[in-house]
Amino acid sequence: MTFLAVGLQTAPQSQVEDARDVKFDQLAPVVVIEVSRHPLSALETFSIYPYFAQAGGRRHLAARRAINMRGGQRVSWAVISECPGAQEVVLELERLPAPAIDIPGFGRDDEQGPGTDGGSFKLWSRGPTWPTAYGYEVAFESNFGSPLADWANRFKATLADCWQPDPPRTMGSS
Repeated sequence: MTFLAVGLQTAPQSQVEDARDVKFDQLAPVVVIEVSRHPLSALETFSIYPYFAQAGGRRHLAARRAINMRGGQRVSWAVISECPGAQEVVLELERLPAPAIDIPGFGRDDEQGPGTDGGSFKLWSRGPTWPTAYGYEVAFESNFGSPLADWANRFKATLADCWQPDPPRTMGSS
């Protein structure tokens, strides 16, 4: 009898927690979005950083980390203000509705449909606000067809032609 050993590849692990701590020029990201199309597919994280450009003024930078099935990463960069339509899409994030909290047996009792094929969209942000208070962080996750998924797909499509292999020069760069 002959046995054949087949190496199974596992999906990359969620990177949101790690990406929250990846600094750019000593600055932490203010938003991290993770996109996984399928549980066994590559993973992408997008981080948004505020920074000060050498030319002066505050700008926002997006970092894209593509993580393949073997755990290898490729990082690319886009200056949001230099990418047509990107500032508008980022601004939409401030109006993105958060999911409603539904406690079974109380209130409206939302009925949820079955999950889709395992794709997920995760959002994490530092320093959210309420009209009268400051929050510390917010995070939520959804699948396809949600406002978060729709926004993440617009963000990704808008920046598609803007990615560069190197980050921009900042006031702290030499």
